[in-house]
Amino acid sequence: MIENRDIQQGAITATKLSKNLRLPLANVAAGTAGQVPVVQSNGDLAYKAIGGDATLDADGNLAVRLAATTTDTLPEGGSNLYYTDARVDARIRQIKNEADQQATTEESGFMPKEDKAKLDATPAGSSAIRKFSVTIAWGTDAANVSFAGSGTSEVATITHSLNTQAVVASIQDSGNLFMDLGYYPFDITANSATTIEVSVESGSTEPSAGTNYLVTIIG
Repeated sequence: MIENRDIQQGAITATKLSKNLRLPLANVAAGTAGQVPVVQSNGDLAYKAIGGDATLDADGNLAVRLAATTTDTLPEGGSNLYYTDARVDARIRQIKNEADQQATTEESGFMPKEDKAKLDATPAGSSAIRKFSVTIAWGTDAANVSFAGSGTSEVATITHSLNTQAVVASIQDSGNLFMDLGYYPFDITANSATTIEVSVESGSTEPSAGTNYLVTIIG
């Protein structure tokens, strides 16, 4: 075995190695911070900066920008599964041990599929009592309320959202007097699916301007 003491100083030079062993020698070129050497197709090394969703600093710390990716591009694991409505529905059914329970957009919770089919076929709102209330100041236009005429001929038109002409209406004044449909001193007429008219009953005294009345429409 050849040891260092067997080789005279200066006996081995880069030129001699290159000539005898045919090994080209060259210093590795210096790169810059954030670059790594990458072997090119011709066998040479080249420095390339890390790009895309990651960066490399001068100390060798690699940072990955998670905000640049979404679950649309990440495969799902075996235990931490993605949320889906179907999976939640199936889990609830499993807990309740009722395989035929189905979610419905008409009502919260779950119900048997037969009941869901019936409910889905029911027109919106037909299975519940709906109410529309508005406070009017007599003679003053406001949201959903407009007045026309004057004196005992003054009429208040109230626009509601019940979408039916089959309604029942009542009026309550500031003194908590409760007046049913057609009760003194008003006549109430449902003249369309979205409006009712409140007028002064024949022979009655015109309400004082600005008097507040609570009108409740049920249908």
